[in-house]
Amino acid sequence: MLLIYGSACIQSNFFIQVDCHKKSGEKQIALSFDDGPNPEFTPQVLALLAEYNATATFFVIGKNIPGNENILKQIDEAGHSIGNHSYTHSKLF
Repeated sequence: MLLIYGSACIQSNFFIQVDCHKKSGEKQIALSFDDGPNPEFTPQVLALLAEYNATATFFVIGKNIPGNENILKQIDEAGHSIGNHSYTHSKLF
């Protein structure tokens, strides 16, 4: 039960220390994109972010990387963050 809670509630700091919010006088938004890299959509997202001089975090799925290494490199070179979103992203979880 504790493992389920720790996995579902990131604020619990069960696995690692996390920061879920930041106190600031500025209005800010964090952009994130999941399940890439996708050869059709990721380049379009990267182009829009570049047009607006915005950065984001891309949570990638390991099985989507082979054959799309150049897209992952573009994400990195553009100054975006990359996070792990599992290897297969089972639809059951």
